[in-house]
Amino acid sequence: MSTWFRLNSPAVVFDASADDTVIINLVSGRYFRLDAASSLAWNALLASGSREAFVASASNASELEASIDRMIAALTAEQLIVPAPGSDASADAGSWAFAGFSLESFSDLEDILGLDPIHEVDPDKGWPAARD
Repeated sequence: MSTWFRLNSPAVVFDASADDTVIINLVSGRYFRLDAASSLAWNALLASGSREAFVASASNASELEASIDRMIAALTAEQLIVPAPGSDASADAGSWAFAGFSLESFSDLEDILGLDPIHEVDPDKGWPAARD
């Protein structure tokens, strides 16, 4: 039985560059950084859609298998990915080599990222002041 996941969209957005990926949970206000190796794993997980296809896509599947439960637990705990309905077809994540996974978490902008600029504006103070 396959375990399926998807990005927790629209609550979660991310931007990838050559060196890292920044993921923002717009609901919690927390943001995360993935280094280059972790970004490869993130992209492969999202592309594959299932735990099994994700493991199969890695050229060193046994190394990934040793870390995958911790990785998926961290991503689901932060509500970055969520369980998804299964499918008979798996997407091709391509071939890649697992080189570890590290999810750096930051909470210093929670208050700002959590502001709703349309609905939480104090009419006397304006934006970006949150209501008391």
